[in-house]
Amino acid sequence: MMREWVKPMDEALGIHFDVLPRSLQEVAGLVGLEAVSALVRHYAGSRVRVPRRSRPDHPLAACLGWEAMRRFCHLFGGEVLEVPRADGVRRRLRDREIVQLYDGGTPVRLLAKTYGLTERRIYYILNTTETNARPSRSSGAAVPFR
Repeated sequence: MMREWVKPMDEALGIHFDVLPRSLQEVAGLVGLEAVSALVRHYAGSRVRVPRRSRPDHPLAACLGWEAMRRFCHLFGGEVLEVPRADGVRRRLRDREIVQLYDGGTPVRLLAKTYGLTERRIYYILNTTETNARPSRSSGAAVPFR
């Protein structure tokens, strides 16, 4: 169940509450979607030991933010949580980062190398990510075969 203070979508990341795995939906309903997005980004596929008491210098506080960390420790303190990989969500986060970097001027070749993808895949991501229609740059950039 989603709490009324939890936004149904993380505006900055474009992640909808409904696309999360069930276990992450439950956690998002308790600590917020933004905190869960950060948790998946940093700890996907691993176990996280939640301290009984929140401390601002704890790595989870840097990841989640102080207020979310306090709620997280209050609810799950002393437990070891397995953070699902949430591959679909992580892929959307990665694709959005690629688009933002491209919009900031990063060349496709560097994006491909950085993310371990082909240039063709980067062009596909740029053309299919829902932020804006992305025409290929007209400054001599190769257009991938269809």
